[in-house]
Amino acid sequence: MILYYIIMLRYASRRMPFIDIITDKTDPRCLEIFKLRYDVVIDQCKMKINKSNIYESSKGKIILDEHDNSDATVHYAIRNPSTGKYVSAIRTIDANKTKLDMEKHNWFQLDQKIKAGGVVEWSRLVSDMSVRKTNTALLLYMQSVYHQQDLGVNNIVFMVDSRAKNLMHYYKRYTICEEISKGPVECNEYEQGRKSHVMLMPMGEPNSKERLKFDLQVRMPIIFATSVMKSVV
Repeated sequence: MILYYIIMLRYASRRMPFIDIITDKTDPRCLEIFKLRYDVVIDQCKMKINKSNIYESSKGKIILDEHDNSDATVHYAIRNPSTGKYVSAIRTIDANKTKLDMEKHNWFQLDQKIKAGGVVEWSRLVSDMSVRKTNTALLLYMQSVYHQQDLGVNNIVFMVDSRAKNLMHYYKRYTICEEISKGPVECNEYEQGRKSHVMLMPMGEPNSKERLKFDLQVRMPIIFATSVMKSVV
């Protein structure tokens, strides 16, 4: 049975053609992603983020920051084929090419051992309310994992809002993710009063026991989950 799963994981598609991977910061599709961020964060979720990250554009109001103008950033986004509009997006930031917000604002400093293995940060995940409870976010997570693994990255860090207690319980009990901040850190520069946990997801080097552990405990469950959840693509 384990051999079957290993073979399935080895040959499962690593490139999802319905997900846009944007590495050029001047790509006009980026503006659509920034508009989606505003629509979700401000209009739908009513969050009160730092106003210095809100701008006017030809698409209307958008949210972007200095990382969106960095060569260290890659965007991943999914369109609704019925409307042609982006409905979910996430970005990765290479911590070896630029300082992450957690480091720049002294929320948390990444260990050099983590950086030595290659590490990116997941951030700015947004999903339109029309695709909540679908597999959209999971598909974005996995496409970003495949892409970054192909680039030689073996670790992912991300931050979890301290108010998302059920999500933290899930990460700690059911996944290989580790909380490396040992408690929530203040993130006032993004949202006043916000505290977040800093999480690490080690993926291991290719052909290592750690990579096999990642495939069996993370990748395989996500492949199964995305196959049974409602999809927009």
